[in-house]
Amino acid sequence: LAQKMLITKANVAGRFAICATQMLESMCDNPLPTRAEMLDVANAVFDGADATMLSGETANGAFPAVAVSTMAAINANAELAKTSSASISFLRDFTQRPFTTIESAASSAAMGAVDCAAELIVVISGKGAAAKAMSKYRPPCPILVVTADAATARQTGAYFGQYAMKVDDLTSEKFAVDRFAPAITEAKALKLMKEWQGMKRTPSSLDLSNQPKPQTRGGNIIVIAGPDGGDADKHPVVSFL
Repeated sequence: LAQKMLITKANVAGRFAICATQMLESMCDNPLPTRAEMLDVANAVFDGADATMLSGETANGAFPAVAVSTMAAINANAELAKTSSASISFLRDFTQRPFTTIESAASSAAMGAVDCAAELIVVISGKGAAAKAMSKYRPPCPILVVTADAATARQTGAYFGQYAMKVDDLTSEKFAVDRFAPAITEAKALKLMKEWQGMKRTPSSLDLSNQPKPQTRGGNIIVIAGPDGGDADKHPVVSFL
């Protein structure tokens, strides 16, 4: 109960939460976890943790690679059981009002991602404020964070759903003005989108023999940027591609 309370408070405050310590402890000596350990990891995901972490299992365990892949598999399957709309509604209800402009834009974008089945959210963020607000609402699709700040790019690994695109200057060009913009191209290269260029994503590679005919338009993309297409940390604007 303490874990649920702490993670929930962190979620509502918009702070990342990592659940760790002895989550798969038996895998220090055995190649398979116990049922209770698997449930512990899954419950951390259900509770709203941004990440789960191994320690002794990989530091001095006999099966470090297996432990990592096992935890990743449990997390991925637990994510499938979560309902994004319920999480978004809960966080909106318990967040102090009035919202800031970033908070309002992020919550609206998250619910919009549910309503239009978006496959990607692009956030142009100088210091990470808009990106962190976006992760808070647990959207059902990846978040590509375009930033010129090295620290912000590194921090994406600790926040829910974030992937980094490090650039030299946010004012040099518009990174997500259309479907051929640099951010969308980067998302395709990272395989963050379920479909790209009319081809369905597969776990290992693209089997061109079984692909549908090319489509002129893929899934919906949501962009949070500034009024000029740059940094969204001060004056966010939500748009759809």
